[in-house]
Amino acid sequence: MMNYNPSICFFIINLDEATQRLEFVLSQIQKYEIPIQRVNAVNGSNLNPPYPDYKEKKFHIFFGKKTNPSVVGTFYSHLKAMNQLLESDYDLGIILEDDACISDNFDTYIKDIANTSSRWDLLRLSATKKSIFFNRKPLDSGNTLATNLTLLKGMCGYVVNKNGAKKIIEGLTPFYLPVDIAIENEWQFKIRSLCLVPFPIKDAIAHKQSDAFKSQIPRGTKIPHFRFTAKIHNMFQKTYRIFYRMITSILND
Repeated sequence: MMNYNPSICFFIINLDEATQRLEFVLSQIQKYEIPIQRVNAVNGSNLNPPYPDYKEKKFHIFFGKKTNPSVVGTFYSHLKAMNQLLESDYDLGIILEDDACISDNFDTYIKDIANTSSRWDLLRLSATKKSIFFNRKPLDSGNTLATNLTLLKGMCGYVVNKNGAKKIIEGLTPFYLPVDIAIENEWQFKIRSLCLVPFPIKDAIAHKQSDAFKSQIPRGTKIPHFRFTAKIHNMFQKTYRIFYRMITSILND
């Protein structure tokens, strides 16, 4: 058994019917002999509005799209995973969506996660967008700890500690943005968020060869008369995010 300090557990977000996807992720992580817990994902199509802790009007105005039940279900699923960590005996949760494609050298990342755990509350391990990184800190492994200045998008793989999980749950609800965007507004819940690059995890985009691994979240329908307000909101957050992260990254050093 590999020993890590602090204690770590994998949490896999998975729908009941997506057995092939669960087996795919398990086949990649079982070799690390770290405890694994499955998180029973929330299927948005089974939910009936009005959705708890969801501000639909703000979603329309600030995101510019109609309500997507799958987006709501994904939000609840990630909160559920963090609650599961809080209820566990583990210090850190590596939270994975069930389309995660994990690099073969992930054992190196596990050591970096443990060794740097005092420096962050949320550690990003994946992204669907390229980002600009600031205040890079090279690690002995050859990986780098850094602050992303622009949106990463996607929540396929990340690590969170109990302090981060608690503050995220409290700060993200009620919600009006998709979870992968809302979680990058960390000034709302005052956590330390960093990235471990190069990212070791890719998501459904890496599985184009199989329908089983296509994204389970269909594209939302745009609301034309709210596209302008959504763009203004996005521009404000983008600007604020860059300056906030540059300043806090320097101060936290």
